Amino acid sequence: MRKLLFPLAVLSASFLSVSAEQALVLKMSDGSGKYIRLTDFPKIRITDNTFSVSTPANDLEFPRREVKSYSVADHDFSSVRTVGADCTLECRGLEIAISGLRENSAARLIDMAGRTVCLAKASSGKAVLTAPAPGAYLVETETSTFKTVLRK
Repeated sequence: MRKLLFPLAVLSASFLSVSAEQALVLKMSDGSGKYIRLTDFPKIRITDNTFSVSTPANDLEFPRREVKSYSVADHDFSSVRTVGADCTLECRGLEIAISGLRENSAARLIDMAGRTVCLAKASSGKAVLTAPAPGAYLVETETSTFKTVLRK
């Protein structure tokens, strides 16, 4: 019985780490961290006053004094928080919580076939989108579009 349990434990541990990806990690002065997938091809630009990270989908800019350090490390993106021009996304399972939206602005969840699968209006600057199934989706707000992969 012991011989059977060990391979199962190793096998289940390898499945748990599937969502870990290489990321650019920004350690902020308040102790928080910002994580950007390396597969998004981030470009860093540092000036006297700003620390900028650009990807084809987003441009992020922080006051230089707020970025304590940066490095490359593995990060589990299964529960992801993404910061865009107008909002912040937090993915938990099949649910996407969006904050920082204008009142009554729309947020759409679009599948890879281009169909809108969920639509929500912001209330108190927040909206929640729920995907019908795991998979790759686009989240579209008034000023930002994000690509995300949702897992159960």
